[in-house]
Amino acid sequence: MIKSCKTRDAIIFVIGFVRELRCKFKVDVWGYNKLLMCLSRFVMIDDMKCVYDEMLSDMIKPDIG
Repeated sequence: MIKSCKTRDAIIFVIGFVRELRCKFKVDVWGYNKLLMCLSRFVMIDDMKCVYDEMLSDMIKPDIG
């Protein structure tokens, strides 16, 4: 779902969807990474900062190595 986003509206929808599911479904580092990469494709810096802060609040370390 995240990788298939072709427009800014699509990624905004996905961000909202992921935020709704965060209480039921835990997003892992790979999911956050894909989301951040997609946001960077559309140069959505403010949204990237918000997603990064959410990632840290979920206790997910930004390390996929």
